[in-house]
Amino acid sequence: MVSSGLDDVRTRTHAPADVYLLASAQARPFHLDTAQAVDGVVFTDGVITLRRDGSIDQGQADPREFHRRAAPFAFDRPTFEAARDADAVEWPALERAPAPYTAFLGQLFGDAADGWQRAELLSQLIGYTLTTERGAQIIVLLVGAGRSGKSSVLRLVTELLGGDDAVVAANSVGHLGGRFTLGRARGRAALTIDDMEQRPNFGHERSKYDQGAALLKAISGEGSLTVEVKGIQPGDAAPLNLQVWAAGNAAPRFIRGADDALAWTERMQPIKFDRPVPAAKRREGLAQRMVAEHGAGIAAYCLGRFARAWSQSHHLNTQTFIEPPSTRALLADMRNEAIGPADGFIEEHAAFSGLDGGFTERKQVKEAYRDYVRQQTGEGGFEPSNQAMSAVYKLLDAHFAANPADGKPHKRDGHLGWLGLTLTFS
Repeated sequence: MVSSGLDDVRTRTHAPADVYLLASAQARPFHLDTAQAVDGVVFTDGVITLRRDGSIDQGQADPREFHRRAAPFAFDRPTFEAARDADAVEWPALERAPAPYTAFLGQLFGDAADGWQRAELLSQLIGYTLTTERGAQIIVLLVGAGRSGKSSVLRLVTELLGGDDAVVAANSVGHLGGRFTLGRARGRAALTIDDMEQRPNFGHERSKYDQGAALLKAISGEGSLTVEVKGIQPGDAAPLNLQVWAAGNAAPRFIRGADDALAWTERMQPIKFDRPVPAAKRREGLAQRMVAEHGAGIAAYCLGRFARAWSQSHHLNTQTFIEPPSTRALLADMRNEAIGPADGFIEEHAAFSGLDGGFTERKQVKEAYRDYVRQQTGEGGFEPSNQAMSAVYKLLDAHFAANPADGKPHKRDGHLGWLGLTLTFS
């Protein structure tokens, strides 16, 4: 039997415990005697458990509990309580945070209303990631041009969690498709993806990308996975207690064309980065220095902001977190991307000839829409999802309902379609 107290957690040198974890189905911290999952964030001075009502339990580490990760600083209870109890969700609330963190957020987002809401969202999500809760089933997506601070945020999250041993880092979605990429995922806190790149059009790289996207869906949805580690017999399938943080210049394209495309967008929690950091203000190692000097205050502040949001929410999901206007706009764009350009297709290629006109089947509409999207996007393998076609069909039904003289939904020889609809696309 392996024992792992606080010292073992902090030094990361307990190799037998590491092997035990990898060969078991344990994804969360657990008790070595009972194998039951345990909650709590490990700090140098003990273990903190966040409760649903925003309260906390603070105690000493139990040597019979195995925690893979630990924050490299003590718990700052006064900052946590001040952040949790702050009513304002605006820049004044950040007065409870360490000044360097406030300055960092100001540089990233500015001080306009949408800016401080993005700062609040980022803080809430960092606090959520510091816990072992994963019930929100979300993917944090940092969206924006290069040199806008996305990599610094990923590094900050990694350092607050305890460093590289606390996360699984992937260069891209395709990298996740590698056989052993998730080999040491169990017991870690987060998965970071440096580049949520676009889907390759063909070949082996596309296959790896699709495999990576499937793994990403399973991880964020708390699905059971069997991970492979070289030289170790894999254990039973189990969820991986990983919070996904990803960065990209734009929203990912793997959601387009899938039958669950809209469900994908419901998991996304995007934050917009639109303020490139001037070269003169870039600082190498900024995240590491902030955590080394102010990590306790930053972690406590973020935990406090999440605790407040969670205590005021009926359920733990995307609605728990604040939604800045820029996030709302990004989600709307992603939903449109998921279902495809239905409006443009109908506006450009649907002609209405009245009740005496011809009949067009749904199958013909689907084929024409597929060709339209392929031409628009250059994605030769695009196949419209059920949601995408449902959006097209609903728009056509709505048009005929508002303009009955143009035609109507109709069924001919057992085939659904529309009387009076002609497609000009070929």
